[in-house]
Amino acid sequence: MGRMGALLIIIALALGAYNAWSIAQVQENLDNLRKQAHAARAAAPTSEEPPRMAQDLLVSAQKHSLRARELLRKGQVKQATEELNKSIQELKAASDMTRSRSASALKDLNKTVNSLKETAEGLWSRLGGSGQKPSGSAN
Repeated sequence: MGRMGALLIIIALALGAYNAWSIAQVQENLDNLRKQAHAARAAAPTSEEPPRMAQDLLVSAQKHSLRARELLRKGQVKQATEELNKSIQELKAASDMTRSRSASALKDLNKTVNSLKETAEGLWSRLGGSGQKPSGSAN
C-alpha cells in the first residue's frame, strides 16, 4: 500500500506540474496576441489624425465655402453655387479617403481579435475546459 500511495503522489505532482506549465504557455500566448492587437491598434489611423491628403481636401473645401459666402454677399449666386459644389465634392472625397483607411484598419483589427479568440478557445479546449468557455469570451 505504501508504494501505491507514493505512486499516486508522484502522479498527482506530475499532473500539477503539467497544469502549471500549460497555464504558463496559455499566458505567454495571450501576452503575444495582446501585443499583436496593441500593435495593430497603434498602426491604425485614428479619427483624430486623418490622413494628410484628407486634411488638404478639408482645408480646400473650407476655402471654397468661404469664397461662396463672399460671393453670396456680393449677390453672385451662380458663382457661389459653383464654389459650394466644389466644396461638397472635396468633402465627399475626404470622407471616402478616411472611410476606406478606417475600414482597412478595422478589418485588420478584426482579424487579430478573431485569431486571439480562436487561439484562446483552442488552448482552453487543450487544457480540458469543462464545457465552459473562459471568462471574457464573446460566445
